[in-house]
Amino acid sequence: MSGTTLLLDVNETLLELAPAQLAVSAALGDKPHLAQQWFVQLLHRSLVLTVAGQYQAFTDIAAALLVELAEQEGIRISASQAADSLSCMARLPPHDDVIPALRRLRAAGFRLYALSNSSAASLQAQLQFAGLTALLDGQLSVQGVGKYKPHPQVYHWAAAQAGAQVQACMMVAAHDWDVAGARWAGLQAAYVARAKPYRFAGAPQPQWQVADFCELANVLLEQS
Repeated sequence: MSGTTLLLDVNETLLELAPAQLAVSAALGDKPHLAQQWFVQLLHRSLVLTVAGQYQAFTDIAAALLVELAEQEGIRISASQAADSLSCMARLPPHDDVIPALRRLRAAGFRLYALSNSSAASLQAQLQFAGLTALLDGQLSVQGVGKYKPHPQVYHWAAAQAGAQVQACMMVAAHDWDVAGARWAGLQAAYVARAKPYRFAGAPQPQWQVADFCELANVLLEQS
C-alpha cells in the first residue's frame, strides 16, 4: 500500500467550507439554506458545462450563480460584489485532522496530490493559505483538462500527471459523487464521511469509508 498515489479533493475534504457558506449566506440576506443551494447549483452548473463540452473557471461560475440567486431573492449585487463575497474561498482553513494525517502518510511513502475543481490559481492560493503546499507532491486543477469531476477523463488525466497507473491511484473525497466517479473510472477510493454517510445508490462502493483523515491514515498505514 505504501507508495500508493492519493488524489485528495480539496473543498470540504481538506478544507473547511463553512467560511464560504457564511459569506454566501450573508450576501443572500443571511439565509443559510440558500448557501447550500448555491453550492449544489455550483456543482450542477459545472457538470452541465462538462457534458456540453464547455469549460468556465469555477470561480466565475460561483460568482455568476451568486448573482442569480440574489436576484431571485430581490437582492441586487454586481459581479464584482459577488466575487468579493467569494474571495474567502482562498482563505479556508484545513480541517484539524488533515495536517497531522498528511504528515504521517507522506512519511510512510504515500504520494499526495491535490485534485480540485478549483482553477489552478485558486487552488494554489487555497493550499498556500492552509499550509498544505509543502505536504503535497503536486497540485492538480481540472483547468488542465478542461472538464470537471466526476468526468472519467479528469481522473485518468490526474493519474497521468502524477506518473501513476490509474489502478494505483486512490481518490480521497468527502463527496460521494466524487468517490463514485473515481470508482467508475477504475481508481481505488476512500470516502471521508465527516458525519455524512455514503449514499450514492447504484454506484460502486469505496474500498474504505472513514470518519476523517486520522482514521484514513490509521487504516492505510495498517495495510502497508
